[in-house]
Amino acid sequence: MTNLSQAVEELTPSVIMAHNHSEELRKQADELEKLLTDIEFARKAVNASQRYSDIASALNESLAVAREAEEIAVDARTKVRLGSSESTDGCSYTWLFF
Repeated sequence: MTNLSQAVEELTPSVIMAHNHSEELRKQADELEKLLTDIEFARKAVNASQRYSDIASALNESLAVAREAEEIAVDARTKVRLGSSESTDGCSYTWLFF
């Protein structure tokens, strides 16, 4: 029994060191997990921001096309009311109404 008691006594400091080391490793693992979670969240936020930017660009393009279409429609309506129109190529056209 003395041999066992002596072995336990000799190993106790190593066991304590190993236990402390494992606790430190657990803390580091927890910190790394939190960091990775934060990085994943940031990646998703950047991705969402890019999608929002893409949507905003598409809306701006759509608005520009709609404004151009409105200008063309107003111009056409004005020319129809006057009974003739001049195209963008400089040619005049007369409208005949039956």
